[in-house]
Amino acid sequence: MELTKVTTAATPSRTTGEATGTATLSAGDSLKAELGNDVELDTECPAGKAWFVTVRVHVVETDA
Repeated sequence: MELTKVTTAATPSRTTGEATGTATLSAGDSLKAELGNDVELDTECPAGKAWFVTVRVHVVETDA
């Protein structure tokens, strides 16, 4: 999944990033998402099930 960055002319000190991805997971496949060191989703599709997963990430970058 690629993060696409866009700088808007109206707010030159702000850059936004977007990434969206989809996948079909079968039993035993894993789904993992991390945000920094403290926030993590790590789970596995259970036996006999299938998941259709959509992930969307929206990032706003500003000058510190």
